[in-house]
Amino acid sequence: IIGATGMIGHHTARAAIDRGHEVVVVHRASSNLKQLADIRFTSAIADLDDREALTRALGGVDAVINCAGYYPTAPRPWREEVKTATTQMDHFYAACAQHKLHKIVYLGAAIALPKNPNGKPGDETLEYAGEPANKNPYLQVKVAMDVQARAKAREGLPVVVAIPSMTFGEYDYGPTTGRLLVELANRRLPGYVTGNRNVIYAGDAGLGLIRVCEDGRVGERYLLTGENHSMDALVQKMTTATAVPMPKAIPLAGAI
Repeated sequence: IIGATGMIGHHTARAAIDRGHEVVVVHRASSNLKQLADIRFTSAIADLDDREALTRALGGVDAVINCAGYYPTAPRPWREEVKTATTQMDHFYAACAQHKLHKIVYLGAAIALPKNPNGKPGDETLEYAGEPANKNPYLQVKVAMDVQARAKAREGLPVVVAIPSMTFGEYDYGPTTGRLLVELANRRLPGYVTGNRNVIYAGDAGLGLIRVCEDGRVGERYLLTGENHSMDALVQKMTTATAVPMPKAIPLAGAI
């Protein structure tokens, strides 16, 4: 598992052990492994920018789950972000190609799927026709990585894509999605954008990734989903749990 020090990666490692697998955690030398004290694992040091180190780290495993896909953080032109992301993944897939792997699971993102044009809930078949018109770097990166993963499957690598919806759970050290709850609890959230979301517990997402690794068909996408909620209802649950006032609702058009 690459990215086990993150929320979904941590839950994936726990699920792997619960299902009887032996886990190798591939991590950077600077990673804080104290966060993984509850997991039995073998450590292997590598960085997604180092193809040779990745190749060594994957020696002896029969499957890989990559939960460490690139995430834009600094303001840079979106084409530079896409190049960084796809170059890192090229290193990853090249390293995988040096070993006989049963499965390669790429942890994708729901944003890589466009809205269903008929207004119905989205499914795993949706895809953009070329680059999305919106040049948001995060969107462009995740779409490019999704395209890249499925292209690698067509080239013969045993790649499967697993896409969780909005995920909340323990071990969100960043925090990532948990920041919404943290900011709300600390009364620093001035408002939230209205709309609808599908929400999944991180433990369920981790188990889903293991099931995709075990039984997923090469080249397929699998959506890991939970419950549909309006943001009004979701934030209301959070305010109830944290005993803070309901923040202001901001329509999407106003947020943009």
